[in-house]
Amino acid sequence: MALTELCMALTAAIEELPPGYRTVLILHDVEGLSNVEVAETLGLGVPNVKSRVHRARLFLRKRLAATCVDLGCDDRHSGSVIKEPAQPRPTREERLGEGDAGKRGSDTA
Repeated sequence: MALTELCMALTAAIEELPPGYRTVLILHDVEGLSNVEVAETLGLGVPNVKSRVHRARLFLRKRLAATCVDLGCDDRHSGSVIKEPAQPRPTREERLGEGDAGKRGSDTA
């Protein structure tokens, strides 16, 4: 997808947002205000601002993914970037290399 097409799709998706979500998204993500600053500016609570920003981003992600499918983008840009199931996180002992060493030492004593 050309950069111009992406910009047009993003602009159109932002314009489709409900006004409350659009305002919060612009103030937070475009203007760079913190959640607290957005909340104070609009007279909202910080949790409300966080929810609106999150929901606006989800909406934009969905719209842009649909646009990529329509325009024939490759799979890297049409949805989640994660293609494999999540792996279990290593324990602290595994990260520090102490996983089996401590067990072996206690078995031989």
